[in-house]
Amino acid sequence: KLIDYSKRGLYNEAEIVLNTDLDFSSYPIVTSLYTDNVFNGYFNGNGHTISNLNNNRYKNSGLFFMVENAVIENVELKNCSFNSALNTGTIVGHAVNSTISNCTVTGVTVINNQDYAGGIAGFGEDVVISNCNVKDSNIKSNSEIASGILGSCFGADINNCSISNTEILGYSFANLYTAQDVSNCSYDNVTVKSLNGISISENKTLYNNT
Repeated sequence: KLIDYSKRGLYNEAEIVLNTDLDFSSYPIVTSLYTDNVFNGYFNGNGHTISNLNNNRYKNSGLFFMVENAVIENVELKNCSFNSALNTGTIVGHAVNSTISNCTVTGVTVINNQDYAGGIAGFGEDVVISNCNVKDSNIKSNSEIASGILGSCFGADINNCSISNTEILGYSFANLYTAQDVSNCSYDNVTVKSLNGISISENKTLYNNT
């Protein structure tokens, strides 16, 4: 029902609280929530897990297509895949003036084919990402930037986030966080590589920094 409502652009300012885990194994491809519509509401995963979601589209791949003035929190994505040409993330493809917190992605594949790939969000404008974790995942941009948390941004604050057992592969550039303000973040066993440019890790694996 939520996917149906989001396709029609209904309740885009709603307060949504999950009351159960969601397993999309029986659905080959699932569209992002509020596809081609901007979500301006509040989403609380309530500690539940969304698993086996396969999202493949042209623009803004993620659990949410695009959010603005929104709060997304308390959800885990597990064994999901996200593939798009523009702004590929996991929680959200494109976030504007929004907060993403207490989210975990585990065993997720993120592939972008034209610009930015991020472990939490593909692209952000004035966003705050806090207490989020990326684990056992693969993040790749075949054209531009790949980053462990946020693909690229115009203004971002990333704090208390972690990346572990993850490969980050960018075409022109690859890094861990991509933000103007980064604090209290950690990484362990993260491989950062660039195909045709530079990498802050000089194409090597980074181990525990704490």
